[in-house]
Amino acid sequence: MRGWTFYDSSGRRKLSAAGPVGGAEHNILSTTHPDTLTTPVPEAGDSLSFDGADWVADEPSLVVNRTAYRWGEEFLHKIAATEGNFARTRVIAVAGGGNISNIPPEASHPGIVRMETNASSTARTMAAVGDVNSVLFGSGRVRVTFWIRTSTNLSDGTDRYTYRIGFNATSDMDSADAIMFRYVDNVNSGKWQAVTRNDTVETSTDTGITVAANTWYRLEIDINSAATSVIFKIDGTTVATVATNIPSGAGDESQVMAVITKSLGTAMRYLDIDAIKFTMNFATAR
Repeated sequence: MRGWTFYDSSGRRKLSAAGPVGGAEHNILSTTHPDTLTTPVPEAGDSLSFDGADWVADEPSLVVNRTAYRWGEEFLHKIAATEGNFARTRVIAVAGGGNISNIPPEASHPGIVRMETNASSTARTMAAVGDVNSVLFGSGRVRVTFWIRTSTNLSDGTDRYTYRIGFNATSDMDSADAIMFRYVDNVNSGKWQAVTRNDTVETSTDTGITVAANTWYRLEIDINSAATSVIFKIDGTTVATVATNIPSGAGDESQVMAVITKSLGTAMRYLDIDAIKFTMNFATAR
């Protein structure tokens, strides 16, 4: 990409005369430049990754810097049956006799945790990060991605359960302020819903994607800096863009969470989780 100069975090120039190689990554310190990038448009704090053919704007490569904050979770180490603490994520059987366990890795899914309801009609099992008020919207762009797999048996009139995946602050219901994907068989014909909630007032959007059993999904939520628009993506495709009932500012904080909540029947159902990626680009550098 002609005209760009890249430096590492200590100020050393990164590109040699021979040019970049696949996998190279460089931080963007400013987006004020006459050249342009193709979608996605980068922000200060983002990085460019060379994929072997072109530069691609990506999320920050540094975990902590002045303009952004990023973390990821791979769920790689051994956990107990009812609670496990990973690098940033706590996985816990909250109530009703649920269970958590490591299951064998698969191709492209190196660490998988299964969150089970066991033989309970009231079990709640979740993976959550930080406090219930740990994410503030409206002070910078926020992005989160979950890699999850659905249960072999979908929710139905005999054994009903709900998935809530995104930002939610309670394990047994929709919190007052939330931005999430939601699934249950008897709402929206069993299709993924894109949900925003501000002070209990909800906008629920039909994504058009019917949830399939035993299927891996990549669920992405992208909230703009001012918290006036949310983009929901499933497997890289935009399925909803929402501009109403978005929580923003003090008092409307939330938490990164993926949870399965059982409400009917005693047959075991589950939610598998492989990884979470979170990024916040600060509106004002710290």
